[in-house]
Amino acid sequence: GGRPGGQRGAPKKPPPPAKEAPKRGQRSKLKKIKDKYADQDDEERDLMLGLLGSAGRSKAEIAREARRREAEEKAAREAQKAQRHKDNVEKQARRVAEQREERVAGARSATDGEPSRGVFSELS
Repeated sequence: GGRPGGQRGAPKKPPPPAKEAPKRGQRSKLKKIKDKYADQDDEERDLMLGLLGSAGRSKAEIAREARRREAEEKAAREAQKAQRHKDNVEKQARRVAEQREERVAGARSATDGEPSRGVFSELS
């Protein structure tokens, strides 16, 4: 036979996690807070937190901001490094081109006094 109540071989889902009961004294404390602020709506709560300075950024927001800032700084460093590399490659290419031009100019000046020879001049 098969398994009762479902498909054959289907994995069982674990039961949802049970909500933990409040620790000793917490139930009473939460009840007092609920009674104290029962007439306060979200707008008033935000206003009071802002006045008290409690509505600051959370640790998670601060950490996210720090990671974002670090990523931007790293990207800027990488861009600078890439630009320096590009500049160095271009500088080296200019040097090579200048040296090539100097060799060609030197070879031309060395052959200025001699008559030009054709490809077949050695045969005659």
